Amino acid sequence: MTTHILIADDHDLYRNGLKAHILQVFDQDGAVVYEASDYEQTSALIAAQNNLDICLLDLNMPGPLSLSGLILQHPGVPIIVISGSNDMSDMQACFDMGVMGYVPKNEPAAVIIKAIELVLAGGLYVPSAFVSNGQAQQHQKTERSLLDELTQRQREVLNLIAKGYSNKEVAREMSLAESTVKSHLAIILKTLNVKNRTQAVVLMNNS
Repeated sequence: MTTHILIADDHDLYRNGLKAHILQVFDQDGAVVYEASDYEQTSALIAAQNNLDICLLDLNMPGPLSLSGLILQHPGVPIIVISGSNDMSDMQACFDMGVMGYVPKNEPAAVIIKAIELVLAGGLYVPSAFVSNGQAQQHQKTERSLLDELTQRQREVLNLIAKGYSNKEVAREMSLAESTVKSHLAIILKTLNVKNRTQAVVLMNNS
């Protein structure tokens, strides 16, 4: 099945290099790669391509639109931020907004491919440096108490989601109906007081 990927980055050299690598890796199954150099072009391309599977986005691009504005306009498109920033507060802000991954630009191309494959499978990619950093664990006690409110079955669901399992894969692994998994996930989000599965996994990894 053809994968449709949008690369949004204002540096032509980086964008072209990443495009070439993606096309090489996804050659067997096929891939269509679109390109944008600012937030406005990104938004226009997302609106025009209703079959877009994922967006790889540079955090700091020119134009009045921002990441939060883009997510508000197109909430259904999975976004992986690929940024030159290794700042933990930038990572935290992106995950709080609901991105499905964050990859620092100094990571090798193989890491970006791994993140793409994980998000395409319904999971999310969280940098190991973010998980282990002290700043990401500053609310550890509160987060642990919230996690303690989950049932054993809900913890099992969340653990599989953290491994990158889609709802369908969780259902198959746990011998549950997919609708049951969705119900568990809704309760998990409400209990942990988070908006999406990305934030739930980040909270679990931080505790």
